[in-house]
Amino acid sequence: MQEIGILNGMKGKIPGDFSIIAVNVDGMGSAEALKKFVEEENIWFKIGIDSDGSIAKRYGVYLLPTSFLIDRNFMVRFKFVGPVLEEDLLKKIEEVEWSN
Repeated sequence: MQEIGILNGMKGKIPGDFSIIAVNVDGMGSAEALKKFVEEENIWFKIGIDSDGSIAKRYGVYLLPTSFLIDRNFMVRFKFVGPVLEEDLLKKIEEVEWSN
C-alpha cells in the first residue's frame, strides 16, 4: 500500500508523455472493492485487475510491489522490485527521456 501512496503523490510531477497505470495482482477481492478503495484514497491514475495472474506472469512479477517504466512503444525500460521511491522513479523517467 505504501507504493500506491507514493504513486498517488506524483500527480503533476511526471512529464505529460508518461502515465501511471497500476495492476492489482494480490486479489483486492472484487472490482467493487477496488473501486471503493480508489474512491476512498482519491487515486487519480487507472488501476486494472489481473484476476488470472496472466499479466504478472507475462512481466515476470514474483514479488510485490513490482513497478515498470514502459515507454510509448510498450517496451519495458526499467523494472523496480520492491517499493519505488519518487526520486528514483523521476530519475529513471529522465534517463528514458534523454535516451529517446
